[in-house]
Amino acid sequence: AFNFFSNIEHESYGVIDVGNYLSFVYLDSNHTVPVTAQTAWLDTTLASRSDRHVFPYWHVSPYPTYYSWAETQATRNNWTPLMTQHGIKLVGSGHEHVHLVTKKVTADSLDANGVVYTGQGHGMGNNTRGIRIDENEWYVDFISIEEKGFDIIEFRTNGEVHLNKVNLQGDTMYSVTL
Repeated sequence: AFNFFSNIEHESYGVIDVGNYLSFVYLDSNHTVPVTAQTAWLDTTLASRSDRHVFPYWHVSPYPTYYSWAETQATRNNWTPLMTQHGIKLVGSGHEHVHLVTKKVTADSLDANGVVYTGQGHGMGNNTRGIRIDENEWYVDFISIEEKGFDIIEFRTNGEVHLNKVNLQGDTMYSVTL
């Protein structure tokens, strides 16, 4: 029903390779396919792309700012360990319309070898749902609903990933290189 690409195997999750430099892995965070039904596929997909940048993205953040912690437990338990295991540096999500950047995390813990998760803000017209967590929550590095904006992500040839959250005037709200 929502498959826009003719070469995609699954309707709601898959991978788009940009040559052998970058792969976009998009996942269904329990909307139409259970998280557990995608986990083996995800492990195989990440393992077969260890020679490039990989940017996974799914709709509902594993580290919520508005919705319940329990609602996102399946992605934290099943997918975040795979992200760390396969050396993923940055994972994107949306749903809550909050600018969020986590510390390096895996599952329910801080992890020096973990992954940074970025939540897309209330970009070009979407209104925020608000924030129901403390700004000092253990996993939060940056959080804001003050300005509309977007993420600029650079996948550099030296292996680094650079995240720049900017407002609609182009001013940097947050920046990190991983």
